[in-house]
Amino acid sequence: MPVPYAMDEGEKMADSKEEKIKGLEAELKKARKTLADFSRNLKQAQAAIIQQEKLAAIGQLAAGIAHELNNPLGFVSSNFMTLGKYVEKLTACFNLVVEYSKQDKEMEENSKAGHLFRYVEENDLAFIIEDMGDIVSESRQGLERMASIVDNMRRFSHIDMAVKVAPYDLNEGITNTLVMARNETKYVTEVETMFAPLPQIQCRGDEINQVLLNILVNAAQAIAGRKIKGKGRITVK
Repeated sequence: MPVPYAMDEGEKMADSKEEKIKGLEAELKKARKTLADFSRNLKQAQAAIIQQEKLAAIGQLAAGIAHELNNPLGFVSSNFMTLGKYVEKLTACFNLVVEYSKQDKEMEENSKAGHLFRYVEENDLAFIIEDMGDIVSESRQGLERMASIVDNMRRFSHIDMAVKVAPYDLNEGITNTLVMARNETKYVTEVETMFAPLPQIQCRGDEINQVLLNILVNAAQAIAGRKIKGKGRITVK
């Protein structure tokens, strides 16, 4: 018949200490997990704050660039318009000179008209005159594109806003933001917009644009991170 065993006081104290140690170890493990979660959340919050600060800086940078480029772009565009008119007049004059040279009945080897006509042909001035018109036209298109980008930057940053809260067109805000984000998106994704008519809202347009920019940049970076073949697609609707 088994003999009942009674624990002495020393054994009871040892068991109690062991239980306390196990309890403390469990609490310590839980505290470590809580600390790790807190540290991870803190890093995510810090990254979000840094991203917001970057976006705010982008908005300020866009406003500054738009302001600095607007004046020189204005007079360069004006000069190109004038240059285009000059090229048109020079082209008309050139065509008349060539036509009169052809019609000159006394066009002999040493005549002035003969020298002029040969110079035109030898130096391919007809092509140069035609190419000048194309160059001016293409340059004008480039300047118009630059002016459009500057205008989008100005609208994106709301540089002309006299008050903080003002009427805001979401479709226009998305369009302007897409221009700002184009360098991030053009190599990795196609962007499709499907706009519907929307009423204007009262808000801080610059802050909405920064949120839109953050979404677009994050989407482009996520697509780039997948390392898929070909471009991805972002649809805004």
